[in-house]
Amino acid sequence: MTAASPLVLIMDDDPSVRKSLTRLLKAMKAEAVDLLAKPVDARDLLAAIQGAVTRDERDRAAAARHAEVQRRVGMLTPREAEVFARVVTGVLNKQIGAVLGIGEKAVKVHRSWRRCRPDRSPSWSGWQTRPA
Repeated sequence: MTAASPLVLIMDDDPSVRKSLTRLLKAMKAEAVDLLAKPVDARDLLAAIQGAVTRDERDRAAAARHAEVQRRVGMLTPREAEVFARVVTGVLNKQIGAVLGIGEKAVKVHRSWRRCRPDRSPSWSGWQTRPA
């Protein structure tokens, strides 16, 4: 999802425009996907509905991925969380060790510990570092 630039609208003080503007603002605040003017062409309506369904599916999938990552991060020990926070940004093991005051081998142990414990979630290798 790309961030939109802030927008301020200035309109004439006409009661009919004000009523329409109030409806429009409510729709925008409710994150309307499209704006169709009456009479609505059936093809335009179907395209708008399909776009809304597609956006909803994408948003729900992203929310589910986010919740799963949060669940997994919540299972980490404090030291694993420190290591993980640096791993996902692409920092090398040696650099992580230097920052945390531990050896490179200790960093590798904290990274691999996920794979060795059946009561924990899968290894970090399955976690994406950047959105797909």
